[in-house]
Amino acid sequence: ASSEPYSFTISKSPLEITASSPTVSYGATKPTITASYAGLLNGDASSVVTGQSCDTVYTTTSPGGSLPATSCSGGTATNYTISYVSGAVIINKVAPTLSLELPANALTATFGTAVVITATVSKPGAVTFKSGGVEITGCASVPATTTGTCNWTPNATNSATVLTADFVPTDSTSYTSLTAAGSKTINVGKATRSVTN
Repeated sequence: ASSEPYSFTISKSPLEITASSPTVSYGATKPTITASYAGLLNGDASSVVTGQSCDTVYTTTSPGGSLPATSCSGGTATNYTISYVSGAVIINKVAPTLSLELPANALTATFGTAVVITATVSKPGAVTFKSGGVEITGCASVPATTTGTCNWTPNATNSATVLTADFVPTDSTSYTSLTAAGSKTINVGKATRSVTN
């Protein structure tokens, strides 16, 4: 019997390449996008893919909570048919800072005598001042670009009154709110009554 030659067509195998989805904080530098591979055979390494690049549309001004796309493209491989899957950069909100100051860093106050509390903030927003966890009358949602003030008149004596502030940033998309921030402890003493003869 005579033998006849046979020919075979070897199809390329599918190779799926996925762009990474890194997590960054708002305002962070542009992350490096990498590729992951699904479908490499026979011990092949990712180096069989040539001419490929990965990138993202993310910029340092991309708002918190947004999902700028990541992608890889342009790769070729002799034995593979490549398909691409995009990813996204996950942008976390950033916490602003807030500090409270009292006149001359006072640690004491007098019942019935007004004290000016100043909140210094790193981002514009609104400050609500509290004494012992209770909102101070007239000091709710005080606008603050860099500072906001509250005229607080202690209405009770207390050996350790805790002053705090809640803060809601104007840009709540990229910055988190703060609760009970900038704690200061002050002693409220009794008022001194003057007596005239």
